[in-house]
Order: sequence, then structure tokens, then C-alpha cells
Amino acid sequence: MKQFNIYFIIYFILLIYIVFIYGVRDRMTIEIRDTHLNLVPFVHTENDMTFLLEKGLRRHMNLFENTIGNIVLFIPFSFILLYKQRDRNVRAVILSGIVASMTIECMQYFFLLGVTDIDDVILNTVGLGLGACLAFIACRK
Repeated sequence: MKQFNIYFIIYFILLIYIVFIYGVRDRMTIEIRDTHLNLVPFVHTENDMTFLLEKGLRRHMNLFENTIGNIVLFIPFSFILLYKQRDRNVRAVILSGIVASMTIECMQYFFLLGVTDIDDVILNTVGLGLGACLAFIACRK
């Protein structure tokens, strides 16, 4: 059990690093913050897919990071919590993951770091679901 606490701490540190520190992020000003707030699902993802062929590799990497990256980022969250729990309460784990994802997005908004995007919450939730499936597969073995 101590081993999973260590895994969770390492995962949490990596999560914070990836979300807030990794890559060069310009601090936004309060004036432009609201122009980088996306509350309409998959608008940016659709735009990335539309311009994928026109913009080349740069746009392709952006699409990959935003979709696959957000899914993969939250797979360990549900996997570790479910594996640690005795009653395997998937709803509680998924709900706590959604709250964590929304907290990250709110922190990005209020601290003027990155783009606050509802797509991230949705994709993180997909990652939570995949992590839950992996946890149940691992528990059966």
C-alpha cells in the first residue's frame, strides 16, 4: 500500500509539472485572458483538425498534445485510486478526477497560465474512464 502512495505522489508531481511548468508558457494579461477561455466543446479541436493539412507538422503536434495528451495524462489518476481502494468505487474516483481536472483549468484561468478549455476536462474524463478499465483488468489478473 505504501508503494501506491509513492506512485500517487510521483504522479501528482508529474501532473503539476506537465500542466503548469512544462513548455514555455507566456503569462497572459487579464485583458486577453477571456479570449483564451473556451467553454464550447471541441471548437479548438475541430479547428486543429480542419487546418491540419494546411499548417503541417506544427498543427499536427498541437492536435496530438491536446487530445491524446489530455487522455493519457489522467489514465494513472483513476488507475492508482481504484487500485488503492477496497470497494472499487468508480463513480467516486471519476468524480474526484473531474473535480481535479476542473480545478486545474480554474487555476490556469485565475493565474493566467495557458488556455482554459472545456475540451481538457472532457478528454481528461475519457482518460479517467480508460484508467478505470485498466484498473479492473489489472485486478482480475
